[in-house]
Amino acid sequence: MLKRTPSPNYDPSNYVTERVWATGDGTRIPVSLVYRNGFKRGGTAAMLQYGYGSRRSSSDPYWSPTVPSLLDRGMVYAIAHIRGGQEMGRAWYDQGHLLNKKNSFTDFVDVTRFLVANGYAAKDRVAAMGRARSRLLMGAVANAGAARLSRDRQPGAVRRRGDDDARSDDPLTTNEYDEWGNPGSRNIATTCVYSPDNLSAQDYPAMFVGTGLWDSQVQYFEPAKYVAEASRSQDRPIRCCSERSWKRGTASRRRFRRFKSIAEYYAFMLDQLGDKNDHRHWPFAWR
Repeated sequence: MLKRTPSPNYDPSNYVTERVWATGDGTRIPVSLVYRNGFKRGGTAAMLQYGYGSRRSSSDPYWSPTVPSLLDRGMVYAIAHIRGGQEMGRAWYDQGHLLNKKNSFTDFVDVTRFLVANGYAAKDRVAAMGRARSRLLMGAVANAGAARLSRDRQPGAVRRRGDDDARSDDPLTTNEYDEWGNPGSRNIATTCVYSPDNLSAQDYPAMFVGTGLWDSQVQYFEPAKYVAEASRSQDRPIRCCSERSWKRGTASRRRFRRFKSIAEYYAFMLDQLGDKNDHRHWPFAWR
């Protein structure tokens, strides 16, 4: 043991981690799971599923001081290691960017279907979370919903911090061409399909959208535009939280302020997922 993060009242023996493999279009997708010791796969638990799947970044599991609060409530926490990352080597990334980007989204949906089918979570008590570049994943999955990627599944509560137009709003535009494609080329035909701002009149899930007023890379007005447009086509709650002091990569991301932000999202999510015996609080029914 070289280092352990101090955590009062935390006992690691109370929790179990697991690696499983979900199967979608024939591709085996690795999934990291954690839940409280004694958890039984009865198909009634709530689940929070996280994914990134961009920029060759591998979402290695690590200890978080906030996740045990969910596990102690009987929830399952899952990391979907979808294509677009590099968990399975360079080919895993190549199969999840540019014209292959849709694989990231279908992988995320396939992981959820697999976990529900195997009793890790109830089909109508699933929440999805994404930060930074995975805001594209959250937006695309929410937009596609039952219409394109899956005809029977949407995430329950979505946390998204970031911009919402994959085509034109990134200050790092030219540096991003290798990842998303050049909007001036024929790749734009594919990018338009999954760009989060490509909203339509359909049944969206409840959403928690976060942004920072002073974020130098993702301007606050992009999430604001998304929320304004999405709220026109649904009656489920959408909460938009803009943090005045949040700046990318600066000291304003204070230690305790970060925990307050996470607690705010968790409260919203838990309210939407509700108690397994109280149908009034379920965000939607599985179709």
